[in-house]
Amino acid sequence: MTGALSKVENFYLRDERNEEMVRHARTQEVKNLYDEINTDEMEKLVGANYVKLFTDVDFTDDEVVSIFVFDKSIE
Repeated sequence: MTGALSKVENFYLRDERNEEMVRHARTQEVKNLYDEINTDEMEKLVGANYVKLFTDVDFTDDEVVSIFVFDKSIE
């Protein structure tokens, strides 16, 4: 997704020392959130069980990529 960074995140990124903090919040903390929430509705929608999430952020292009892994193909 392009244009994913908030105005606050862009403000923090004006200082390179904040990159790791924003990266951690946009990757590890989001993954932790999905480990803690009830994913029943998402699983019902796709007809498969949620396994894990891979996510990464590119500050230069202001892009975030999230890959959801399920226990079977959802095609």
